[in-house]
Amino acid sequence: MNKCLSIENLHLSIQSRQILNDINLSVLLGTCTVLIGPSGSGKSSLLKCINLLNEYDHGTIKLRGQDIKQMDRTSLRKQVGMVFQQYNLFDHLTVEENCTLALRHVLGLTIKTSKEIAYQYLTQVKMKPFINTYPQQLSGGQQQRVAIARAMCLQPQVLLLDEPTAALDPEMSYEVLETIEGLAEQGVTMVYVTHELNMAKQIANQVVFMEDGNVISQGSVESVLIKPKHKRIKTFINKLSYQL
Repeated sequence: MNKCLSIENLHLSIQSRQILNDINLSVLLGTCTVLIGPSGSGKSSLLKCINLLNEYDHGTIKLRGQDIKQMDRTSLRKQVGMVFQQYNLFDHLTVEENCTLALRHVLGLTIKTSKEIAYQYLTQVKMKPFINTYPQQLSGGQQQRVAIARAMCLQPQVLLLDEPTAALDPEMSYEVLETIEGLAEQGVTMVYVTHELNMAKQIANQVVFMEDGNVISQGSVESVLIKPKHKRIKTFINKLSYQL
């Protein structure tokens, strides 16, 4: 399989504090890489490096073989979709308008074509009936599903998901997790930060455990989550399982 993302010797510091230390990671096309680890381990910072929301100190990140620092920022963010913990929808725009905005003003597509693409992805996340609804009229789970559809409308090479269910209650989380599982089944390339271990076991092709800005272990679900050899990972999983 071809590599979608290739990260080599990545270092990031913010205000002289080391955030990421020598990260090396490859993500294959059509696969899901799940990042797990305690809060403050650098998972979200790594995602932000991939679309240059964080300017890393040195190392390389390549998207389909191209160094992202050599890419135009607009072009990069067309190809790297991102879904945050908070939905970041425009409150003054309807669901349809939120999803067609970038298609019209970034890609320059017609209103008709933009709507067709938006309807395709809103249907996929079961939100097409709400096209004329404003975000504040939706539940948190519904807003997050719209945010996922909006990211997918640009048909990115890779979708980054930063704990998209962290702000949701269990019922709303289920709606979003079901959507993410559907994307994985379709072969959408994803890098997914989560504490949802059951979900990780279901959809991950690769699991990466991070702590203190370092990759402690990476490999299959079996080697990292089910039969971890590293004591620190065992402790983390046991604590997380107890909390659940």
